Amino acid sequence: MLIVDHVLSGEIIFMPPFFTAGIDKISAELLTVGLPMTLATVFVWAVMVLFSIKFKNKNGRVKLLKFVK
Repeated sequence: MLIVDHVLSGEIIFMPPFFTAGIDKISAELLTVGLPMTLATVFVWAVMVLFSIKFKNKNGRVKLLKFVK
């Protein structure tokens, strides 16, 4: 959605130089929005991978709940 916003506002165009907002504005946004968003995404992905490794059973499937009969 962020890329759509930038295209609609005219900050990114589809011909060189591609960026119309200026490198100072783009680099500031990359550091304040893009980097934390990327780190949060990688963190959630890593937690999900560790969670799936921890709860795998012998068949290779993730076992989350144990149903009592």
